[in-house]
Amino acid sequence: MEPDKYTEAANVASDYINAYFTQLSRPSTRSNLAALYRPHSTTLWNEMYETGVEQIMNFYHSLDYQRMDFTMRDCKVCPAGSREKGVMVLVTGDMDLDGVVRERVYEVFYLERDGEGWFIGSQILGFLDVESGGGGGLTPS
Repeated sequence: MEPDKYTEAANVASDYINAYFTQLSRPSTRSNLAALYRPHSTTLWNEMYETGVEQIMNFYHSLDYQRMDFTMRDCKVCPAGSREKGVMVLVTGDMDLDGVVRERVYEVFYLERDGEGWFIGSQILGFLDVESGGGGGLTPS
């Protein structure tokens, strides 16, 4: 793969990570996340599986947190998919949920490209419960 493909993938990933976590951070901006998805997009938040823009947005709107601030620790990016028209992104970091920090947050994005631009085709998000050492979860209230 040509080096410029890796640079393009890293730039796309950076733009999407910033947009995603900025919009997710407050209830008043979460509706803006709809632009990042398409009708066939899927997401898995721990045990919560949603598909399609409407279902995904219903899930985001059901979250009762007033603040969801993410601090990235690491990001890995790789061109992927058919003819490398996708980008796979692994992000790890900390999420502050209304003032309570949960560490070891991970999120995997598969970004795809269509005629309208880049979008989240699939994503997986998981929170690990640091205090108990087991898997914790972000679930609607």
